[in-house]
Amino acid sequence: MNTDPETVIFNGQIFTKVNTKENDDCLLGLIAVLVDEYYLNLKMRVLSYIRDNREYFKRLVPFQEIDRFCENVEQKITCDNLVIMQALADCTNLNITIHHRSIDINPIFYQCEGEPIAEINVLHSKQKKFSFLLPTAY
Repeated sequence: MNTDPETVIFNGQIFTKVNTKENDDCLLGLIAVLVDEYYLNLKMRVLSYIRDNREYFKRLVPFQEIDRFCENVEQKITCDNLVIMQALADCTNLNITIHHRSIDINPIFYQCEGEPIAEINVLHSKQKKFSFLLPTAY
């Protein structure tokens, strides 16, 4: 486990923090993608993964029927352009939590192999804080 606060290892890549802004309770395994042409493919992969792993997700979601959960996820992905995905090894490292676009976003910048990466802190209406890494090309 990486304990160096200046670096993050994700998918085997090392991200080095460019500044040292305080971010004590961040969850660094999260990634955000502003989805345009990419999100339809992403949605289908996520839903396929959920349906293929029904028994696992039945223990995680507050629904009796996993299909109902999938429909709910699909509706939310369709409505929202900001998708927050939690790293999940068996799903090409993607698991999802959806939030509305009106969240507060404050970037912290990283570099990975010379490419700038932004860590975005998200504080949504329930005051729960998330962090995720976003390639600045998005």
